[in-house]
Amino acid sequence: MNEHAPAPSAEAAAGNRAKVFVSYSRKDLSFAQMLVGALGERGFDAFLDKTDIAPGEPWKERLGGLIAAADTVVFAISPDSIASSICGWELEESARLGKRLIPVVARRIADADAPPMLGRLNWVFCAEGDDKDAALATLDTALHTDLGWVREHTRLGELARRWDEQKRSKGATLRGADLDAAERWLDRRPADANAPTDLHQDFIRASRRAATARQRIWVGGSLAVAILAIGLAVFAEINRREAQTQRDRAEHTLTLATKTANGLVFNLAQKFRDVVGVPAATVKDILDRSRQLQDQLLGSGETSQDLRRSQAVALIETATTLQALGDTKGAVEAGTKSRDIFQALLAEQPDSTDYQTELAVAYDHMGDALEAQGRLPEALQAYRSGLDIMDRLTKSDPDNASWQEELTNVTDRVGNVLVAQGNLAEALKSYRASLAIRDRMAKSHPTDADWQTALSVSYSKVGDVEKAQGHSAEALESYQADLAIADRLAKSDPNKGAWQRYLSVAHVDVGDVLEDQGHLPEALQSFRDSLGIRERLTKSDPSNALWQVDLATAHERVGGVLEKQDDLAGALTAYQADLAIADRLAKSDPGNAEWQRDLSVAYAHVGDILETQDHLPEALQSFQASQAIFDRLSK
Repeated sequence: MNEHAPAPSAEAAAGNRAKVFVSYSRKDLSFAQMLVGALGERGFDAFLDKTDIAPGEPWKERLGGLIAAADTVVFAISPDSIASSICGWELEESARLGKRLIPVVARRIADADAPPMLGRLNWVFCAEGDDKDAALATLDTALHTDLGWVREHTRLGELARRWDEQKRSKGATLRGADLDAAERWLDRRPADANAPTDLHQDFIRASRRAATARQRIWVGGSLAVAILAIGLAVFAEINRREAQTQRDRAEHTLTLATKTANGLVFNLAQKFRDVVGVPAATVKDILDRSRQLQDQLLGSGETSQDLRRSQAVALIETATTLQALGDTKGAVEAGTKSRDIFQALLAEQPDSTDYQTELAVAYDHMGDALEAQGRLPEALQAYRSGLDIMDRLTKSDPDNASWQEELTNVTDRVGNVLVAQGNLAEALKSYRASLAIRDRMAKSHPTDADWQTALSVSYSKVGDVEKAQGHSAEALESYQADLAIADRLAKSDPNKGAWQRYLSVAHVDVGDVLEDQGHLPEALQSFRDSLGIRERLTKSDPSNALWQVDLATAHERVGGVLEKQDDLAGALTAYQADLAIADRLAKSDPGNAEWQRDLSVAYAHVGDILETQDHLPEALQSFQASQAIFDRLSK
């Protein structure tokens, strides 16, 4: 498990402390723990990985996630750390992700023995005989240097990675003020700061291209509707000043105008969320103007519950759209205002299940926006407020499927925040509560694919937490339940690519746990089942890069098990298949650093087998190819 010292504060939990990952050799554990404690006292969220590396464990995924989340990597230099293959990989991964790297000497080494990546950096000397307090002060100064820029490097790196995982979808790019800030960040890189990666730059450039490409598709029509609503409002106000005989007519017109304004905000929010081609700034401006009109009309006279309710519903849609545009502050404000309106309505009519349901939905949208801002405790509080409402409603009517669905969704959201906070035990309780509901609903609706799919997701979430807790037997049982559902869904519609891919992922989840448990034949069968599905998918659409990456991963998994079984010929065949796919992908997009890194790893796997088989010239050629790619990435 990961060690933090001192215990994370509320500020750290909220993501406000700079994160430092300490890379070290196991023989320098005491020194690394000293660094973690000293950095924690200085206001950093410092952490290291103390988990022993077991045979077959997917340690690269675990350590890679820790490094990706860190703002700076501190490397403890010693004769053992520079000789460690794991520490070497951590250096490579830090370079691939563009992380700021600070070497700290734990035990002295000869200058000539230092890896080139460390040799060109300034070292902090904290070995025996050095002034420890001065060294820690130097380290503190280095970590604080350009800290704001470095933390933004980490945040944008995570966003860029998600964009890349979503096949570089335009919907995952930066928008509005967030894009402007990212471009300023890129232009204002401090002289000595760690360079943005190719993925950073690709992400920001793609975001600007997407923003530039957006056209004002139907802005004119939207503004015309706004003008109509304003005209109705003006007409209403004129009528209100006329004789008493015209009052009823004026009130009717005012009501009509208010309904029009509420409907305008609702429709604009929905349509702008889905339309492509309208700049984010334009969308926000139109929504702001429409909401101002809405407020003016609602303040012009007596308003009914229906009008206030339609305003609150429109605000929920607005919150969803603003969050999609990256305006999390505006999303929080809209969600909060919607919540306040529904609370007031519910106070007037406490027995209204409609108001209760809509209040719960408003809390959900508040939680989504707060979570996006990194305000996890507040997001958790909002989600739990909505959860309490939905829990009461479902208990009053267990057969209401829509209420049950909303209850499971918000329960999952609570679990997601708890996972982000590191509270795995409570997260597991949430996921299991959601699973129990979905299991009951799936059994009562056996032909409803949506409930079956939701149940599959629940089993996967439960399995992930159980695996993270080290409960491999329970994780295997959960993953096998997920696999059974995915298999039924895939067989029900063999032509649905998404379900086929879900099935292949479920096979990999099961295989990973079986491999961890040492059940190599069973793990190999699971990986080969996944491989077969992915081969069929890639043949049906060779241009689908995501499926090609999946296929390469399956070959790598098969090769890993065969290597453990001493089937070197079989392992070499699998690794070479992985290499061939990685080579095609890397050539198709030379600027994709992730694919280049995968190609480097594939060459290394092939080289390892060739070396074991005593094919030394061929092994050397593979290792040289791997090193050449890594050198290019490092530069």
